[in-house]
Amino acid sequence: MKRKFFAAFLSLCMVMSLVPMTALAAEGDSVAQVGNEKYTSLADAVSNAADGATIQMLANVDISTTGLMIPATKSLTLDINGKEIKAANTATGRIVVYGHLTIKDSTDTNQDGADCGKIYTETDYTGSPTGYSVIGIVGENASATMESGYIYAVRDDASDKGQFGVGVDQGGDFTMTGGKIEAGWYAVAGNGNNKTQDSVINIQGGTLVSTADYAVYLPQSGTTTITGGTIYGEAGGVSIQRGTLNISGEDTLITSRGTGDTGDWDDGTGGQGCAAVNVNASYGDCDVNISGGTLTAANSAIVLATGATHRADVSVTGGTFSGDVTKYFPEGAFLTQDTTGTGAVTPRAPGDGETVIAEVNSVPYNSTKMRSMQRKMEILLY
Repeated sequence: MKRKFFAAFLSLCMVMSLVPMTALAAEGDSVAQVGNEKYTSLADAVSNAADGATIQMLANVDISTTGLMIPATKSLTLDINGKEIKAANTATGRIVVYGHLTIKDSTDTNQDGADCGKIYTETDYTGSPTGYSVIGIVGENASATMESGYIYAVRDDASDKGQFGVGVDQGGDFTMTGGKIEAGWYAVAGNGNNKTQDSVINIQGGTLVSTADYAVYLPQSGTTTITGGTIYGEAGGVSIQRGTLNISGEDTLITSRGTGDTGDWDDGTGGQGCAAVNVNASYGDCDVNISGGTLTAANSAIVLATGATHRADVSVTGGTFSGDVTKYFPEGAFLTQDTTGTGAVTPRAPGDGETVIAEVNSVPYNSTKMRSMQRKMEILLY
């Protein structure tokens, strides 16, 4: 049985070599530059770069057999510069960050991951312990920021060959402000073995896509804050099993396309239905706070799902939704229809141009009054 569960990360080889092939730099050619110095391997560029330096790619490279390691002593910027870095979802073929790495592509002028270079994989998922992310952020002092560029980890759009984009482990942190991460399974994910080491994930912009599953998977301890960006998956947008999730921001869009398959394995998102946000809480307590953003679900998917083994506290105080979320309203919240005709939730008195559809005042969810509110919502929400 395939296990879609991040295993304990292995130590990576620190020495890197290039594999000569068509479209890659020939042996002896420069592939990266730091300041005025040029290097024939990306590993040499990392090794010789001073803390705070920018490494600019000069040619396509293949690190799928040797990988690349960013040491704990360095904070570096990797400018993909329109080139391609072929990595692998394996212990020895991926990029592992123990220090800090900023990922950008200076040719990605719109910071949307289009018409630029990429970091990609061509390896199939082969099960634990080799089911790794293309980029792993490992350790409580490790962090990475993605500003632009494209990370691609899709294998034939097949649910049994999916792969992972960026993974946080042992307290590693990740911030995304732009670019695009597209994966067969999870674009960004944590490690369910991390019960006490807190990871901080901040998604402020960019696009995260899963072609079969959930785009963001959160089984680890820590806090994830989403204040912008577009997140969508064929199964769902975000699945949380442990920790805290905060969603806000006018430009935040989280969508379930309702056509994916999370599989029937007994860990990860296995067996979960399709939802924009799924609060499953199978691995630990979950606190979810939604105060903004737009959550939508297509086909037979739902907007917000809960199904807890552990405690799952969900509060909706703002946002726009394509379905019924009234049971997550705090007391005193209003459901309103604004002038654009979309549904919105607010904990305040309605303003100009808003029509009150429902007010929550300790009314049981299954009461006749609440069912009447739900019917009004179905009519007024798009």
